[in-house]
Amino acid sequence: LVRKILVSDQHEHSAVKDALLQILLQEICNSVEEDWYKLIAEALRVLAEVPRLLLLGNADKTENNRVAKSLFTAIQPRLSAHDLDQEIKECALSASASLLSNLHYTMSEDERVQ
Repeated sequence: LVRKILVSDQHEHSAVKDALLQILLQEICNSVEEDWYKLIAEALRVLAEVPRLLLLGNADKTENNRVAKSLFTAIQPRLSAHDLDQEIKECALSASASLLSNLHYTMSEDERVQ
């Protein structure tokens, strides 16, 4: 449901962005650390939509930096693990691609290389 709201053009992007950052983002990032692969995959799919929402919602530099750090911290362990379910690996790749393509300027060189 959250993913559908994020990609929907029926809601004002800045309002969705504000609600996401204040209420849901940390919980979604925490969901990536769960044990159930379907839950992890869905959380990663939602996180893949967040960078686009920040751009559409006119996030300021501070918000972009904070969110990029949260996303990187949540996604990177799943991306670097070698014994993952294929669905999780694909979702982690998609989420990291979205992060890099939309918020690369907020990330350090080391984060971009990882």
